[in-house]
Amino acid sequence: MHFTTILTTAFLAIISGALAAPLAQSGSGSSSSNYFPSVTEIGWCLIPWNVDDCVKAQGHADIAAKAAQNLFPANTLHNGKGDAFRHCYWNARMTIDLGADNAKSIGDNHEDGSDGPEEEKRMDRANNASGRNIGASAGSYASAQEACRVAAVNGKLVTLK
Repeated sequence: MHFTTILTTAFLAIISGALAAPLAQSGSGSSSSNYFPSVTEIGWCLIPWNVDDCVKAQGHADIAAKAAQNLFPANTLHNGKGDAFRHCYWNARMTIDLGADNAKSIGDNHEDGSDGPEEEKRMDRANNASGRNIGASAGSYASAQEACRVAAVNGKLVTLK
């Protein structure tokens, strides 16, 4: 019974966090990430010891999306410098908070379960890896944000446009 309660709680936490961004964005012009987990992510996140990390990853995704919207033009937020920054900063934040291995697991599960084009997945994986490298050496979220911003502006991150 206890295990079932944990799984149910984990599932509800993941889904409520994942659904909050798209629902908030749909009517209010909110700057949330529009993040929705793949089946692969949900499976990983339903493992009881991963639940807390998945909830934190959602928070980091939201913060990275808001930062991208504040720092980059709207036309770069899909496959451009803003999108590259968002993935970099999301993974840098997760690395600082959760460690590089957990950040990689979460980022890889997100891309592996995505139904997006393969070229976008390659772009996102490369920028996720850059973010983990930045996060591993950053002393704070602020320094990680600045390092990802500079990398995006200077063409050091992968873009498709």
